[in-house]
Amino acid sequence: KFKFIIDSVKEKHYSPGELKKLLLSYLDNPKSTKQLSKESCRSQLRVLEVLRELKEENKVDWIKNKEGTFWMIKKRKQEILDKERIIMLDGINKLRSLTAISKKINIGRKSIRRRFKNYEDEYLIERNKKWWKMTEKGRLILGIDESGREILK
Repeated sequence: KFKFIIDSVKEKHYSPGELKKLLLSYLDNPKSTKQLSKESCRSQLRVLEVLRELKEENKVDWIKNKEGTFWMIKKRKQEILDKERIIMLDGINKLRSLTAISKKINIGRKSIRRRFKNYEDEYLIERNKKWWKMTEKGRLILGIDESGREILK
């Protein structure tokens, strides 16, 4: 029995740097450390160590939402944040609550408020009594002219 158990547990040993390359190839789409550890047959702790090294090298980054923390390639994160920004700016005009916007993009309502503050610092939106309104810079990003019509690109 003991020999059978020992033979059944085989782990591929990677050469130095190979696990980094392997994880980078898996990160085309956002994935959790649990998913990455299953794909690479390594513990979550080891995968997380390598991901932190890659983050220090500025190659990968993470994003957190209601489902958990997901790792991805740096430029993929920027694409996701840009899409979220457009949805949130669009939600300012169409949706009238932070909860509705948070359900639409799957982020907690407190995080939405924080991001609105960041957009306010970037002059994309401004506080208007109880709700926010878009500035000219925000309209340009969203593709809306002064009268509220979409600008065809």
